[in-house]
Amino acid sequence: MCCTRARRSLGEQYVRLTGDVLLAAGQIAYLGPFTAAYRSEVLREWVAGCQAKGIPCNDRFKLESVLGNPVKVRAHALTSLWRALAPCWRAPS
Repeated sequence: MCCTRARRSLGEQYVRLTGDVLLAAGQIAYLGPFTAAYRSEVLREWVAGCQAKGIPCNDRFKLESVLGNPVKVRAHALTSLWRALAPCWRAPS
């Protein structure tokens, strides 16, 4: 039963992959400098546009879900931030 549910979920994700990747690319390329409220509004419009044109995508699109495991993405961001800021915290010689 568990394998059947997982297989069904994976199949649904595969069907929506094209639209989700399209939305992710648009968000990364275009929406980065805008406010969160504006990004959310535009993404809702883009999701509706994809669905109107028959491009399958997730109704509640989130960039994190397309990029990978949200826990791993967050851990990577924190690790990268730590590496970037660590030289700033060193005592001057």
